[in-house]
Amino acid sequence: MRISVFFFVYFAGTGLIVPYLTAYFKTLGFGGSELAVLMSLSPLAMIFVPPAWGLLADRTQRPVGVLRAACAGVLLCFLPMLWAHEFVSCVGLMAAVALFQSPITALSDTVAVQEAKRRGTSYERLRLWGSIGFILSAWSFGWFLSHGGRFERLPEVILGTLTLSFLVACLLRSPTEPVHLAPPALADAWHLLQQPGFLAFLMAGAIHWASCSPSYMLFTIHLEDLEIDLKYAGLAFALGVMAEVAMMWGYRSVSKRIPLFPLLGLSFALTGLRWFLVACVDDGPALAAIQVLHAFTFGAFYVGAISYLDRTVPASLRATGRALFTSISIGLGGLFGHQVAGLAYDLGHAREIGGGHLAFLVAAGIECLAPVALFVSYRRTPACARSESAALRPG
Repeated sequence: MRISVFFFVYFAGTGLIVPYLTAYFKTLGFGGSELAVLMSLSPLAMIFVPPAWGLLADRTQRPVGVLRAACAGVLLCFLPMLWAHEFVSCVGLMAAVALFQSPITALSDTVAVQEAKRRGTSYERLRLWGSIGFILSAWSFGWFLSHGGRFERLPEVILGTLTLSFLVACLLRSPTEPVHLAPPALADAWHLLQQPGFLAFLMAGAIHWASCSPSYMLFTIHLEDLEIDLKYAGLAFALGVMAEVAMMWGYRSVSKRIPLFPLLGLSFALTGLRWFLVACVDDGPALAAIQVLHAFTFGAFYVGAISYLDRTVPASLRATGRALFTSISIGLGGLFGHQVAGLAYDLGHAREIGGGHLAFLVAAGIECLAPVALFVSYRRTPACARSESAALRPG
């Protein structure tokens, strides 16, 4: 259960960072291009940093110890954000935070998958507690803002969640089962990356994640531009993650009816529809309701991706495989998506058609490319992996 507690407190911090940190930086006077730079630092770090951490975890066979070190680094690097108000200082601090934060999800997923197998349960049942933490923090801070709260308090609250994350990480236990795996070398990771089906899968994930950038970066600002009460920002993220939790809880049942690749294709189609609707709707309750499609945008996509990795990546490269997914799908995809979203936002305002409207329309167009890469991955993935149920199996 300790990894579930870690997920809860760590993603409670994510529930503050994703919906509100961009808006906090906007209160400091930063424009769209500056916001794009700040919010691109994390995905930029994800391209290069997680594979090194993942390989370190695989070579030492101590993913828990490496996770603790990453959490400690994030905490120490974020602390000065309480006093940073200039663009240059914020860039420096966010870059330092990204070096330690970028591998945390891959490392914690590695620990969770091992724990799920040890306990005879499923990864998604452990991971959903992170989504619950996200819900509570996103909704609570949205409520705080709608009742007179100030964005200036955001760094303090984020720091509190980072402190708790580090403390819980210190309580995590390393897997108890004996390990007799040869430590992997850098050449092994490179060989994995050269597998056509694996690489195409990562590219499908990168396209999908790029399309998600306006939601993570601009949704709250989009509501502000539409003069919609910010309580709907918290409600929207809460509803979205509630749907995500429901998907994770019921994923086993869903995956028994829909194989992995069709389920991912459905997720991509519904995500494109989601961004198109957000671009066209200007009503707060309706925008919040649309976010239930997050069950597929993140829930089905992410658990499906972990399932794919669990069955196609060698056991000796567990952390490395998930780190490569973080690096290419989330890092490279997020970097590209953030830059496009920032440019589209500024262009939309310059053309007086609405920055958020244009950014989400572009996102819908980008998402249309994801099924193409997914189809290539399907054709190049071994039949034994693509024909199985998408559910993660214990044991």
